[in-house]
Amino acid sequence: MVLGNYIGTNASGDDLGNDVGIGIYNSASSNTIGGTGNAANTIGFNLDDGIDIAGSGATGNMVLGNYIGTNASGANLGNGGGIAISEASNNTIGGAGNSANTIGFNSDGIDIESGATGNMVLGNYIGTNASGDKLGNSEGVVIEYSASNNTIGGAGNAANTIGFSSDGIDITGSGATGNVVLGNYIGSNASGDNLGNGDVGVLISDAPSNTIGGANTIGYNGTGIDITGSGATGNVVQGNFIGTDTEQEIRASCERLERATRGIGDPRVSFQVHF
Repeated sequence: MVLGNYIGTNASGDDLGNDVGIGIYNSASSNTIGGTGNAANTIGFNLDDGIDIAGSGATGNMVLGNYIGTNASGANLGNGGGIAISEASNNTIGGAGNSANTIGFNSDGIDIESGATGNMVLGNYIGTNASGDKLGNSEGVVIEYSASNNTIGGAGNAANTIGFSSDGIDITGSGATGNVVLGNYIGSNASGDNLGNGDVGVLISDAPSNTIGGANTIGYNGTGIDITGSGATGNVVQGNFIGTDTEQEIRASCERLERATRGIGDPRVSFQVHF
């Protein structure tokens, strides 16, 4: 277990950068990096990645509750990249509540590539923090180079909040297939604040058979979802809130129902919804 350290920085936020902050390589498996409260690591100013997980045997590792490229005060301690996963399977980045990592000011917040499969990215703040501050990465989450069957987000507290980047999520290349993006806040947060990504919320470029949904909330971006390239076939987009959120959709549905009821029945009937 790697708990409560300052890696590439110190408690004052000075630049003490390494080449790589933490490397988990080859057959290193079932390691835990960080945790809740004082177990969180602060990882900054590293030239390459804050955390690099690479190799087919690097499996079952957990990265929880860390500050990567920033600190608890939201300062810029950017690494070359936040977290990279390459050729490694079944690792978990984040989790519910205090297990969320805060990942900001890096090139890519999280880069999953080169045969990495079955990894889960859950409940993190990427390009922002719990307060909704601007900690933008160049890209939020990138899935590329034959990275397949990875899961970004989930229901409830497993939702990632991804904002203030160029693209929130970028799925690129013919081998980037079978990935699932669900339940996230992309360009916004649970409070409906504007954390817009400058270009695209979710970009699928020449990547086949990925699923976007359900229940992603995608707002305040240049384009909500962009599917492009001849290789982008068989992708499914369903059950998302795009340019709206659950509260607005419930309100709009009730208004439509009220208008319909007034048109076909007793005009005195109405509906009230309180938020």
